[in-house]
Amino acid sequence: MLSLSVFIGTVVALSLHWYTPMHPYFVHWIGILTASLISVIYLYFFYKYKLQEHTAVKKKPKVMLSLYRNFNYFFYGAFLFVFVFMDRLVAWSSTLNRDIPYVIYYEKDYEIGMDLAILIFFLLGGVMEYAIHSYIRHMDFHQLDTKYSQFQSFNDKMKKMYFKHLRLFAVSALSIAIFLYLLITQPWGYSSGFDESLSDLSIRVCVLGSIGYLFLSLGMLNVLYTLGQHRKPLVAIIIAFLVNIIIGILLSRWISYEYSVVGMLLGSLVFMLFTTRETYNFFKNLDYYYYASY
Repeated sequence: MLSLSVFIGTVVALSLHWYTPMHPYFVHWIGILTASLISVIYLYFFYKYKLQEHTAVKKKPKVMLSLYRNFNYFFYGAFLFVFVFMDRLVAWSSTLNRDIPYVIYYEKDYEIGMDLAILIFFLLGGVMEYAIHSYIRHMDFHQLDTKYSQFQSFNDKMKKMYFKHLRLFAVSALSIAIFLYLLITQPWGYSSGFDESLSDLSIRVCVLGSIGYLFLSLGMLNVLYTLGQHRKPLVAIIIAFLVNIIIGILLSRWISYEYSVVGMLLGSLVFMLFTTRETYNFFKNLDYYYYASY
């Protein structure tokens, strides 16, 4: 649903841009609003249907208990979204070889490159959504189909599914990368839609940013497999955030402002490596974690 909503929002925005004289700001807002409304409407009817299936009265949890159980998820999400946009703020605040009138000054070429790169992140969201639903369904099936004394078989089956999903992730990422390459290089792509060619800086930022978002997406996919082990992903995203901001600030002040994207790339790489290691260790004792999660 995530990929579908982003795709429809993008189609609406591009259609308005190409076939109407509407101002780009309004085109942008309408595209975002369309994608958001599709997701909200889907969630509304999905949970309304689910609630009709489960009509049993449940006690409301205590407020402090809910806060204790969920604050790690809140901070993980907060750091994740700050991480995604931090490199832009770092780049826009760099004064190296630039005389900017404000503390943060919008840089078009950098923004265009990162906006194109983030398509990798958005379109891979659908793969992550499918992978985790498939993972949970097969986990429930295999735990009923496997004897307690064959727990290692259960772990191996789920690990094989994880690698199967990684192959799907790789194929999807390659397909999106080819599409993005054509969008950048072909006459019918960016230059046709916006009546201007991409600058060399935008292309460099797009390439590095795409690799960074690919690592970030893979790290997020790893997190989804770990059955709510929220502390380790939170530590991973905090470390990645620190790498992002420290490397980004140093490079954007020593070399050039657009090198803040390298901080995002390295931070995403750290996040991916950390979560991959934890996911690999997680699968060694998946039977225990599955039992303990209920």
